[in-house]
Amino acid sequence: FVQYKIISSMKNILSALFMILIVIGFSKSEAQNTCLDSTFGIAGISIYSFGSDTITAKSIDIQNDGKITVGGYIKDSINTDFLLVRFHSNGNIDSSFGASGIVRTDYYNGSIDKAFKLIIQPDGKFLLAGTTENFGIRQLLVIRYNTNGMVDSSFGANGTLLLGNNLYFEDMTIFLNGNILLNGCNFSSTWPMI
Repeated sequence: FVQYKIISSMKNILSALFMILIVIGFSKSEAQNTCLDSTFGIAGISIYSFGSDTITAKSIDIQNDGKITVGGYIKDSINTDFLLVRFHSNGNIDSSFGASGIVRTDYYNGSIDKAFKLIIQPDGKFLLAGTTENFGIRQLLVIRYNTNGMVDSSFGANGTLLLGNNLYFEDMTIFLNGNILLNGCNFSSTWPMI
């Protein structure tokens, strides 16, 4: 069987204002029949609640050991921050990662930080990229995390790389030699930037 992991987020379940992250495990047989993977989570579904905070899952990557990491952002009544959540391959939250399986990073106090792309490097470190907006200025932001979820202070300026002004994040990739390629666009023009 080939394993498929699908990520989704839901809001306002049962008229209660809270946010959950749902990871669903599917198995696909050679006959192309797709069904829930009953060995993943509870009957193929893993749910994690974030209380009243709103999350947006934007990217997912799977480590060599099968652990599943989800990247995106989390919003409460004050801040919007980068978010990483890591699950074991069986769908249970990995409590050894960050703070009980969750890493939340606020770049500037009160800034709007939205991560859109997660890449796990060959050495197991995590690159999370997106935008940060503070006082109306939007910039590309890349943060690198160690395998335990702590910010890697050896990367860029204390673990972060901040680029440009008035930019939207589009995509990120990493070359075999470790170089990072970012794609963004300036929202005051239609020209793409690499």
